[in-house]
Amino acid sequence: MGKAIKKKSTTVKKAAKKIIASSLPHIIGENFPNGSISLIDKELKFIFTNGSGYKAFGLDPRKYVGKSISTALNATVFKQIQKALPKIFAGKSITQEIKMDDYYFLNSYKPIVNKNGKIDAFVLVAQNITDLKKTTQENDKLQYIIKRSLNEIYIFHADTLLFEFVNDGALKNLGYSQQAIKKLTPIDLKPEFTLKSFEKLITPLRKGKEEKIEFETYHRRANGTHYPVEVHLQLVNAGNEKKFVAIILDISQRKTDQIFIKEKNEELATIIEELQASSEELQEQNDQLALLVKEKEDLFKELHHRIKNNLQMVISLLFLKGNQTQETSLQLFIKETRNRIFSIALLHEQLLQMKGIDKLDIAKYLQKLVKNLIDSYSSNNQQFEVKLDLDSYMLSTEQAVNVGLITNEILSNIIKYAYPAGQGGPIYIAFKQSKEVLTLKIADVGKGIPDEIIKNHRKSYGIQLIELFTNQLKGKLILSNNNGTAYEINFKDNG
Repeated sequence: MGKAIKKKSTTVKKAAKKIIASSLPHIIGENFPNGSISLIDKELKFIFTNGSGYKAFGLDPRKYVGKSISTALNATVFKQIQKALPKIFAGKSITQEIKMDDYYFLNSYKPIVNKNGKIDAFVLVAQNITDLKKTTQENDKLQYIIKRSLNEIYIFHADTLLFEFVNDGALKNLGYSQQAIKKLTPIDLKPEFTLKSFEKLITPLRKGKEEKIEFETYHRRANGTHYPVEVHLQLVNAGNEKKFVAIILDISQRKTDQIFIKEKNEELATIIEELQASSEELQEQNDQLALLVKEKEDLFKELHHRIKNNLQMVISLLFLKGNQTQETSLQLFIKETRNRIFSIALLHEQLLQMKGIDKLDIAKYLQKLVKNLIDSYSSNNQQFEVKLDLDSYMLSTEQAVNVGLITNEILSNIIKYAYPAGQGGPIYIAFKQSKEVLTLKIADVGKGIPDEIIKNHRKSYGIQLIELFTNQLKGKLILSNNNGTAYEINFKDNG
């Protein structure tokens, strides 16, 4: 029995070798496109193998003849083939997809049955389907994207106009099934069109005069409701047939936005008209107000001018009176009174030179006032070095008058009493702003005010006036007598 089986097996191998020895298998193998053809015995050894697929991988098929596929082939590939062996040796012809790294192969197995009905070998035809597989995968992805796209995509026949494909986005919006939509044409969905008017619309596409046409219309849903759409329509070649492809956008929100924008534009136009009318009325009122302000400014300037002139007349009369009297105390009183009046007259003079009518720059005012007072009180033998540190600040006329009178009294006291008769000395004058507090500080380095005047509150007429004007500022006077006399008045801006 064993000898008989061995004899049969030897007979099969001899027959196979005879076939292989002929030129036909080699011619077929060498020219087998994009793959290989192999004859494998039941011991899984290559009896014959060849094909252009070997060349693609730089391999020589002759090296594999007589070797087992378990060692000759990639381990991953062999494991996949191994799964098909039970069916092959059961006499079934099967196909199997094999994956090796980034390559795909389609294997076809054909068992060879001997005259006793036994399978001694099988033919393996392997085809490299990598490109086909990738193309299929890309097509599947593209079909998935088209099917799931939120935009509505339609494909319909160029002659019958019947829908052949409608994606899920369109079906969902329309309320039709794929089966129901394929019985309809674009005219069924577009109530604005008849067959004649739609054919007229697509004629430029049929004649090749246009590659694409765009238009807006309405779609009718299965429930009879309508929604606005924007249609992008093309006629494309699909093999030997032509198909219409339509990409459609639901522009319901756009239309709603356009209506909203139109309404808002109309409202805005109305508001602009009202504003223009109000602006003209406001301009007229501003012109009237500007006229009243100018009239008021003119009146105040005339008033300041007259006050200044009257004060100058009083100063002149006091000057004449001072020259007529020989009494020293009276002459001094007249000079002090004249300087007090000058400080007020100077304020009105500066107001005349400014555009404002109720505020002036205190720094400029004090500079001119101090110069006049020093010139008035000092003599050729008595020279004073005045150091000014003045912040520019717009102060109300009411407060500026008091600041000027205070400055006049302090400078008068310093010039008369701070330094020995006939001698001058330094005088420091500052006006500073710190947050909400305004500070006027005037100091000398002379002999200072006698302590008994400060301790016993024996106040001179000049200090009494300084306190009076400080109170009118609602401020606070700080008098110090250390290395000279320092006067510090702190107050707040009332305007």
